[in-house]
Amino acid sequence: IGSLGVNFMHGLAFDPNTNTLYGTSTQTPNLYTIDTTTGIATSVGALGVANVEGLAFDANTNTLYGTANTIDELVTIDTSTGSATPVGPLGFTNVKGLAFDATSNTLYGTDSATTALITINTATGGGTLVGNTATNMVGLAFLN
Repeated sequence: IGSLGVNFMHGLAFDPNTNTLYGTSTQTPNLYTIDTTTGIATSVGALGVANVEGLAFDANTNTLYGTANTIDELVTIDTSTGSATPVGPLGFTNVKGLAFDATSNTLYGTDSATTALITINTATGGGTLVGNTATNMVGLAFLN
């Protein structure tokens, strides 16, 4: 895959309904689409919050979730404008890994500061400890 043209791409999420790969950069607070053939990133628009490092897509509701580490909140992201809307506080300070399990309709996250695996309430943003990962995890994914 070629150069993304964007530095510090941290969050990645795939929408299987439209075959769209989304990404976020901690250097430029925008939502990007990424061409899976060339790797080139194209800006969708400004997120409105900085350091969105975790991304996950719920294909059942067509919702793109992100974790905004500067405000420690779960956000939803409009895939047509890039604008992020805060849902609520996570209760964990450094959630970087994010993945949605479509089978159980559960959003999971990993807090790299505490090595915690958490579930996240998509209505309130609140995180609940599942257990410790015993290592600093900054990425998370499910095979659905």
